[in-house]
Amino acid sequence: MKYLIIIIVSLSFLFKNDKDIFIEKCGDFIKHISSDYKSFKPYGCMMIPTYQSNLDNNSLCDWSKKYDLKSKFKVSDTSTIHLHLAFYHFESQKNLNDAKNSLFNCFPLKCNKVSLDSSNYRFMIIPSIYIINKKEIITCHSHFGQTDNSYYDKVKNELIQKFKSDSSIIITSTPDLNVEIKNSWH
Repeated sequence: MKYLIIIIVSLSFLFKNDKDIFIEKCGDFIKHISSDYKSFKPYGCMMIPTYQSNLDNNSLCDWSKKYDLKSKFKVSDTSTIHLHLAFYHFESQKNLNDAKNSLFNCFPLKCNKVSLDSSNYRFMIIPSIYIINKKEIITCHSHFGQTDNSYYDKVKNELIQKFKSDSSIIITSTPDLNVEIKNSWH
């Protein structure tokens, strides 16, 4: 009996649930980009809640983690890249849908309404990406005034590669005020 308990406990570590897998993927992603970025304390309008309040102000997720990162390199004499990443996991599809609807009904920064019925919008928003999966929302925002977005685009593409699924909704925005929604969620 003692050996049976040990075997069952040992086997339970082999089977991770979707939340554990997501948390591990998030940690792997942060480790991956940590060679170019370090943590920093944001200030003023650069704080994540400015962009995420409708996701953060509801308690629908069962796990979340936020990172404020600053590049270890400069893109000009005075400018570094600031990234604001947030990862949300939802225990149920209903909770994720409620959070998604909250986001779509008041999309940052000016509380614009967006929908899956239209794929292109034009309004003020900083360079951002939202990846919405069946039980996860992943976001990344780059700070205002960034002149070279190739570094942000690299991180954005790495996020897509790491977290996109066949059923993802991906919302991207560019400094020229374009917001695009790609929906493969059925």
